[in-house]
Amino acid sequence: MILTVTLNPAYDKTVVVDSFEVGKTNRVESTNVEVGGKGINVSKVLKILGVANRALILVGEREKVDFETQLKSLGLDYDLVVVKRFHVRENIKVIERSAGQVTELNERGYVDEENVEDLILKKFQELVKHSSCVVLSGSLPEGIAPNFYARLINIAKGFGVQTVLDTSGIFLSEGLRANPDLIKPNVHELSELISSNSGFNVQSILKNGTNILLSKGAEGFEYYFDSRVIFAPGLRVNVKSTVGAGDALLAGFVAGNYTLEKIKLARACATAKIVYGFSGMTLENVLSFYSEEGIVCRNLSLR
Repeated sequence: MILTVTLNPAYDKTVVVDSFEVGKTNRVESTNVEVGGKGINVSKVLKILGVANRALILVGEREKVDFETQLKSLGLDYDLVVVKRFHVRENIKVIERSAGQVTELNERGYVDEENVEDLILKKFQELVKHSSCVVLSGSLPEGIAPNFYARLINIAKGFGVQTVLDTSGIFLSEGLRANPDLIKPNVHELSELISSNSGFNVQSILKNGTNILLSKGAEGFEYYFDSRVIFAPGLRVNVKSTVGAGDALLAGFVAGNYTLEKIKLARACATAKIVYGFSGMTLENVLSFYSEEGIVCRNLSLR
């Protein structure tokens, strides 16, 4: 079983416009609001692939019923850590059809509960011992220590469970100190990490035993492991929305059983997501993009 962890969930509000002009009135074509979070997105795709998984999610008491209703409608297996004083944020994603681009406005979540970390740790320890892999996704809300992911990684490693970290900024640099098995930054997030004073670079990360799944938008992605890198170019398709493509990419990767299958399935899931959206994704249309087209491998020098 794969365990996904979402500690800073959100209500994702998607707004579609033909064109977006700053400082002017823009006509909305459609809107959609659903519970979201990177780990939840990973669980959605794993379910489509038929991979057993469970989502561990932190929520506030006010949002508990709403989250349960939506998670049940998605058919997801889940466990909630419910606290009284937690602000579940709202993320607004403006999709501009004419330009084919997305503008995101993300609130910051915050929790004001003294024992919140203990509550999460208790539930995490119950679930992780029955898991083969744990995926830690997204930012952490204010009120949870920036090094909390490192604590979860160390616990999972103690049970011999594979660990995957998909976050950014201080949460990434702090989490990396626990040497997870895999990180999944995008180009901006990796550049930010390397240019900071964290002391990390690609060579040091790999030497510490952490592989890198680097998403590069429309260009595709790269997988750095051992002393090699595999490049999988993006497929040419009609894009509906790129929101959540990285989460779909990661879901496909962790669902694979061996390296080439991981690469092909990761690209197939990300492509199906940008073409059909989460609601339109099926196993059939994922597999329609499953191929070795353009995939190449080369050696790296880690000196």
